[in-house]
Amino acid sequence: MRYSKDKVLTQSIVMRSKSGTIRFVDGEHQASKWEGYARK
Repeated sequence: MRYSKDKVLTQSIVMRSKSGTIRFVDGEHQASKWEGYARK
């Protein structure tokens, strides 16, 4: 997770063994919804 002034950025990877497909997913979330979580 990365934090900016008003956003939380996340990255995920999805791998499918049957087809061998690898997908990268970038997420952008409003920081105001994450106020209850500690920054590490």
